[in-house]
Amino acid sequence: MKNIRITLGLSCLLILVLSASSVFANGVRSDLSASGKGVQNADCAGTIQDNPACFQFSVVSSTEATWEAFSLDFETATITTTGPYNLFMINGIVNGTQVTFTLPGATDAFGSFFCGDDPNMASISAAGFCSDPTNALFEDASGIFSQVPPLNVVGNEAIYIFNGTGPTSWVFYGSPGATVSTSNGSTNVPEPSTLMLLVAGAGLLAFAKLRRA
Repeated sequence: MKNIRITLGLSCLLILVLSASSVFANGVRSDLSASGKGVQNADCAGTIQDNPACFQFSVVSSTEATWEAFSLDFETATITTTGPYNLFMINGIVNGTQVTFTLPGATDAFGSFFCGDDPNMASISAAGFCSDPTNALFEDASGIFSQVPPLNVVGNEAIYIFNGTGPTSWVFYGSPGATVSTSNGSTNVPEPSTLMLLVAGAGLLAFAKLRRA
C-alpha cells in the first residue's frame, strides 16, 4: 500500500511539471520578423548572386499573402531559406477577438509576422501585410494577447485571443497548409495545462482516500 501511495504521488507531481512544459506544445511557435531579410525581389532564387539577401512576397487576396526569404553564403555557396510562409491579415480586432490556427503537421510554424525596422519592408508595410509597421511594440506582442500558444493548444489547433489593447489589424504567418479562422468570442475548450491540473487534482484526491483507508 505504501508503494502505491508513493507511486501515485510521484505521478501527480510529474503531471504538474509536464503540464507547464513545452512537451505538450505542437510544433514551432515563435514570432517572426521580416526585418533584415534583404531586399524584395520577385525571383530571389534566380538572382541570388546579385541579391545575396532578399525576399519574395506576393499578395494572394486582400487578407492573405505569401513570403519567403533567401540568403547566400558566398564562401560555401550555401543558400538558406526562411519559409515559405502564408501571411494572414486579421482586421476589426476588438477585445476578445479569437484567432484559431489549424495546422496540418506537428512541426508547422506559426506566429506574429512583424515588419521590424528595416526600410526594405516599406513595400510590405504599404500593402499592410506585416504587424506593427511603426515598431511601437519592439516585436513583443505579449501585451496585446490575453491567451497565447503554446499553453492553449488542443490537438492540431492553436488559439490566440486579443485583449483589446493592440491595433485593430494584425498579421500572422503560418506554414503552408495552415488555415486561420476568427471570432469575437473566447474558447471554451480547456487548455492542456488546465486539463492536466484537473487530472492531477483527481489523482491527489484518490491519493488522499487511499491514505485514509
